[in-house]
Amino acid sequence: MIEFARNTPPEVANWLRTQLGAMPNHPILIALATDERMSALWAELKKWQPEPLTFVQLAAHFSAPAILSALQTPPEERVGLSWPESPLGIAAEDFATRLECWPDAATELWGEPIDALVERLRAFASVAFERAKANQSVYDYIAEPRQGGRGGREQLVFREALSAALQRLSKDYSLPKERQDRIIAAIANVVFPEYRVDPETIRRHRQRQRRRQKGGDN
Repeated sequence: MIEFARNTPPEVANWLRTQLGAMPNHPILIALATDERMSALWAELKKWQPEPLTFVQLAAHFSAPAILSALQTPPEERVGLSWPESPLGIAAEDFATRLECWPDAATELWGEPIDALVERLRAFASVAFERAKANQSVYDYIAEPRQGGRGGREQLVFREALSAALQRLSKDYSLPKERQDRIIAAIANVVFPEYRVDPETIRRHRQRQRRRQKGGDN
């Protein structure tokens, strides 16, 4: 039986329990569920209007190795963020092309003319590619980290992604930057226990990012 960190919201516990049922040895999910440092984080988020479940789902998502790797590149060069739509679209388009290459054999196997099948495959591919493009653009608001900092490269990328998401989520709510810094530091220490960061580290990095953006705009 999992002993969840104190103050874990019921909906978060249920989601983590389900995820751990499928991936019982997943270190990040285990940490998000049981690390006692999550208790202070849940207490901090208790006064925040958006559902805490959204936050922990984002933390789990952004900690995935494939996502961390993709987010270390500029937005226009990122790949691997639209799984599984993109490979499904490629497969459908490839199958349609192969059917057209051998129409007689394909018609015999299919039992009827393949024109309608090819048309449906191409329509499927078009939808898949559009969905992949939309999914990829969801991450464009997350800037590429341009310099190192305390916590290692992957933790820095994680902090950038979650901080950007947190700012977007809190646009309609009063969530001061100081609280955002405390939240990001707390979750980063749980997900990356080998590196220790504090709210002051997050604050300084945020200020550097702001100065860099201003310099780029001039």
